[in-house]
Amino acid sequence: MKRILHPRESVTEEPNFLRRPIGENEWKEIQKSLKNYVNSSSPEHILLMKEVSLSIASNIHELDKFMDLLCAKTCYLCSDICCHARGVFYNEVDLLFLTVYGDFYPPSQTRSSQDQKFCSYWESTKGCLLPRVSRPYVCTWFICGDQVAVLESLFDAKTHRYLNALYNTIRHGRLILASFCTEFYSKNI
Repeated sequence: MKRILHPRESVTEEPNFLRRPIGENEWKEIQKSLKNYVNSSSPEHILLMKEVSLSIASNIHELDKFMDLLCAKTCYLCSDICCHARGVFYNEVDLLFLTVYGDFYPPSQTRSSQDQKFCSYWESTKGCLLPRVSRPYVCTWFICGDQVAVLESLFDAKTHRYLNALYNTIRHGRLILASFCTEFYSKNI
């Protein structure tokens, strides 16, 4: 029988201490601290974090084809590109997920200063340079009004339910990881 995963603490929101510009030295220190935290966790907690991270990654990969289609139909026409939003940052759950998943750890926060106009990973002719699984989660769950219209016109109710289930599964996994972030902060700050 497959285990049902539950957060270890009652966590209903993700932490946001890191949702801000961060310079290179602090960024490297955060990465080092997260790696140390994961490596010093109990084998059971490491296994749980890995299972949850693999589930999150699998669901994000499943969303790729839908998101790529929505972006292809809307982003090139957009005058208010969400990648330029000054509030788009990696948060603690993003970084714990990427540390545990182990496929990629971003070399920097999306911005290193308040003065930086665009996300570090955005290029005008290509859009985001990162695979979706490596982006801040806000870049996966945010769907603008134009994309909602495309989504509603192209997909039936069954597909909408499927996409909602993917997002809900990702959200549940991220709340489990958020419970570890609470413990990480209590030990490291």
